[in-house]
Amino acid sequence: MSLIDALPAQDKKKGADGGFGGFIWAYDGPNAKKPFKIAVSVKSGKIPANHIRELAGLLNTSKDNIQMVFLLTLEEPSKKMRADALAAGHYEYFNGKRFQHIQILMSRELLAGAKPDYLDYREGRAMNKQAKREVKPGPKQLQLTQ
Repeated sequence: MSLIDALPAQDKKKGADGGFGGFIWAYDGPNAKKPFKIAVSVKSGKIPANHIRELAGLLNTSKDNIQMVFLLTLEEPSKKMRADALAAGHYEYFNGKRFQHIQILMSRELLAGAKPDYLDYREGRAMNKQAKREVKPGPKQLQLTQ
């Protein structure tokens, strides 16, 4: 998750196929008011054949505004999985750039420096608000008297 700068999920549905491992918030334009969500699914074993179709079912229908899904896996994806991911279509930005809705990335690719394909027009600002910096008062300065 840290290799793609994703936030870990805070949901209670952890465990075998019980939710997403994390999320990325991204803005799709320089004037976008709200971010969209990129869900991150992490799988370490054999991936069920219907998993990609389940992920595709979450796109554009979720109240969470999920527009993309990144599947991180240890196993080599099958040709059918890659075809299903491609069949899910593309997310198109205001400037015409298009990226696959579902992207499959293997851990060895990530460790070699690969990154998922997407744009974030306000990179770093889509995350949680930055904590206010605490300013400690300095020592009081005494005034000289004559």
